[in-house]
Amino acid sequence: MARSRPRVRLTRLTRFKILSVSFNAKWIGLSALSLATAVVMTLCVAGCGQSVPNKKSTAIQLNANSSQLVPQTTSLEAVIDRAEASLKRFRSDVQDYTGTLTKRERIGKSLGEPQSMAIKIRSRKYAPTLVENSDSKASPKVVEGLHAYLRFTKPSSVAGREVIWIEGKNDNQLTVHEAGMLNVMSLNLDPNGTVAMVGSKYPITEIGIEKLLEKLIERGMKDKLSEPTEVTITPGSMLGDVACDRIRIVHPKKQDGFDFHIAEVWIDPRHEIPLYYASYDWPKNPGEAPELLEEYGYSDLQLNVGLTDVDFDPKNKDYQFP
Repeated sequence: MARSRPRVRLTRLTRFKILSVSFNAKWIGLSALSLATAVVMTLCVAGCGQSVPNKKSTAIQLNANSSQLVPQTTSLEAVIDRAEASLKRFRSDVQDYTGTLTKRERIGKSLGEPQSMAIKIRSRKYAPTLVENSDSKASPKVVEGLHAYLRFTKPSSVAGREVIWIEGKNDNQLTVHEAGMLNVMSLNLDPNGTVAMVGSKYPITEIGIEKLLEKLIERGMKDKLSEPTEVTITPGSMLGDVACDRIRIVHPKKQDGFDFHIAEVWIDPRHEIPLYYASYDWPKNPGEAPELLEEYGYSDLQLNVGLTDVDFDPKNKDYQFP
């Protein structure tokens, strides 16, 4: 008899408030690269004279304005060390997880409508010994790739769409079908191809908490050579009813290599898992609020639920693949 996996349940977040703006997007991969970039950049605490993000454009409910919360200054090195410890812990302890992923992205000049999807993710499995990679650095050898299932729930224009991607299988293509009257066939698509990337900034190959932490470390190591950075963490910031460590980042001046003016990352310190990320552009005119570039949030997250191959099979009777 197979040994049952431990079950860990994260506190439920409050429902995301979905705003209504017309947008026709194909599908979403979690912005691991953007989140990774954000955490290692400069930060200014609230009230230090920097412009304030336009919160009206966010789709996810935040509560971080309490006067009782006190930002704490830390270092870039401390953030990198924390990410490395979190990645090690995640690989060791988290076999799979389910939840809801909500995202909103600006593509070109248009800020898209928020999208929500139910997700199932099975983590990569690694060999017990490290192998040398192309950079002559030791890294874990993947023996089983990441598994991802997405079912879109909002907005109505994409509700019912399902996507399955298994790293290294099916020629590394994703399998997708539309909903309703358009659900006449399933398609196998290149995750980086034109069709799969319509309306999305990042491919599904970037999805998942582990990938996010990897990119955080990678970017952090590069940015150690950049101009001095300021990093502030505000413990106790409420994301729904989850008390998070809120990391806020500011680039006061727009320079080459900087993708955003302000960014925020919210981390659940109980499990060292990032639950929310948002970035904002520089104001177009002095005194204006920065515009939202993108945001991503997890809710209803549950760890180690015991996902099996059936959860990533288009023939699953609970799915609607034709």
